[in-house]
Amino acid sequence: RTIAPATDFRDLEVVPDGTQIYAVCNGSSSILVGSWGPGAQDFNPAPDSLDTYTLNTVADPLGIAIDPCGHQALVPVEGGGIQIWDVKPSSDSWGRQIGFIPAEGFDLTGELAINPAGTCLLALTASGALLSFALPADSLVSQISLDIDPQDVSFDPLGRYAYATSANGSVHVVAVDSLG
Repeated sequence: RTIAPATDFRDLEVVPDGTQIYAVCNGSSSILVGSWGPGAQDFNPAPDSLDTYTLNTVADPLGIAIDPCGHQALVPVEGGGIQIWDVKPSSDSWGRQIGFIPAEGFDLTGELAINPAGTCLLALTASGALLSFALPADSLVSQISLDIDPQDVSFDPLGRYAYATSANGSVHVVAVDSLG
């Protein structure tokens, strides 16, 4: 089945219980939210059963990552920084920006990864750096140069290693404990 976009999708994440999708679109200054019901038992991925909402981000979003608990969405935006949004449906602040991680001057690509424990956020920059942020402190811990044209970043299932891919096909493996 296909869910027709209202605009050009840039990135997409699904919450861990599968009941909501969050998408960011090129040039939209918003997050598109799709919801299928209050619990995974109600999941029905038919386009005609999808309720959609739009959350305004003010700046254009570059990507999106959902924390392992499905409570927060982290959204890097043009101009620097990562917005933190409450995406826990039962929360009083659902659908609101609840925090911000400063990252001015880093030229984020939009590619993010959160470790399985939810304590470390990785972000790639256009200059080939890998930034490591402590969560929930929302502070920059380290910056290492990968000297690549970065494409994507991911953690292994245990969160011990991060993998960053390059446009030239190489993969950089980084021991997470070396990030600080």
